[in-house]
Amino acid sequence: MYGVVICLLVVTGLREMVMNAIPLALKHAITMGIGMFVALLGLVKAGFVGKGAGGPVTLGSDLSGHLVGWPVLFFCITLLLISCSRPARCPAPSSSASSSAPRWPSAPPSSAG
Repeated sequence: MYGVVICLLVVTGLREMVMNAIPLALKHAITMGIGMFVALLGLVKAGFVGKGAGGPVTLGSDLSGHLVGWPVLFFCITLLLISCSRPARCPAPSSSASSSAPRWPSAPPSSAG
């Protein structure tokens, strides 16, 4: 049933009208919120944060605030490896005209005679 509703929204063009009605800033905010929620789930699963006594979360999976256990160690090592390897493979984009990044070929010059 859900697939039929989606198909009808796409065919009638209503989906595109709804998507165009949402401001870009709100789309970015929704994306960031979902990303932060997924990150929180990962931090809880790794034992890096847990349910807090006075607040929503506390450092560590126990209430003492200490990071203990193998999952926390693996999380920290993985985070360190990702942090070190990521910048080496992906240089920052440059806004200067003399960038060494590959560019799309430009249009051939017109031969005005």
